[in-house]
Amino acid sequence: NNFGVNANIINGDSGTILVLDSNITGVANQLSVTNDNASLDSISTSLIIPTGGNATDAQISINGQTITNDSNTFTTAIEDVTINAVKVTTSSIDLTVSTDTNSVSTAISDFVDAFNNLSKIISELGSSDPASPGILSGDATLRILDRQIRRITTATVNGLTGNVNSLAEIGISTNQDGTLSLDSSKLNQQLTDNLDNIEQIFTASNGIASSLSTLVDQYTNSTGILTSRTSSLNEQLSRIDDDRIQLSERLDQLETRLRAQFGAMDALVAQLKSTGNFLTQQLANLPGFSRNSNSGN
Repeated sequence: NNFGVNANIINGDSGTILVLDSNITGVANQLSVTNDNASLDSISTSLIIPTGGNATDAQISINGQTITNDSNTFTTAIEDVTINAVKVTTSSIDLTVSTDTNSVSTAISDFVDAFNNLSKIISELGSSDPASPGILSGDATLRILDRQIRRITTATVNGLTGNVNSLAEIGISTNQDGTLSLDSSKLNQQLTDNLDNIEQIFTASNGIASSLSTLVDQYTNSTGILTSRTSSLNEQLSRIDDDRIQLSERLDQLETRLRAQFGAMDALVAQLKSTGNFLTQQLANLPGFSRNSNSGN
């Protein structure tokens, strides 16, 4: 059950042997076998270490300075640099340490693409085209969000040394529709000349990425603007549903009342007709009714 040790039984021509392998390298992790049972003495006293099987540390020399490590991966020899020793050699190797500007360029390009996707979504939602208005056309919250985003991407990041302190200075320009365009040649040149400033443009406390992250949080956290707006819309929908139910109930009641009134009026008309016929018959039996009626003709 010892961590880092594999035990295997091998049945060979010379008999059965127990093989113990350590998964952890380095002198400090040398494998040893001890026991407190006499019947197991043959294991601890007959232990055979094959040629080249002794635990050793990896060793490299940098500018005449020897560095040892319990594995072939050196992470502390040079600050922020990882060295992997892959083979034994006495020959010198020139080690060049440089910044991977390609990954930085790719990250910035991905940022521009993601920003443009967001900008297009906002534009579609807020479109005021009469033929095809957006779902949030005229919505004040969307307009304010759009303005705030544009303000951040066109702002100058204060506190930086030199003139490279905005997206425009590193090859990112703003189009009329709010999307961004990237001049890769200008960006690559600035990555060579002003890498530190480019990092600060995005990651400083008042930088582009930090400011956008803060803005997004203001809109999307549990008490954010969009969260509150969504809750308000849900409440309005709930009230509309309640009003629809109440209106339906009132319409049902009105229909019932009108039907009852119609039935009553219909019965009244029938009664009036019946009464009229009765009166006509009674008048016909009165003396002089026929004469007066004839004289009228």
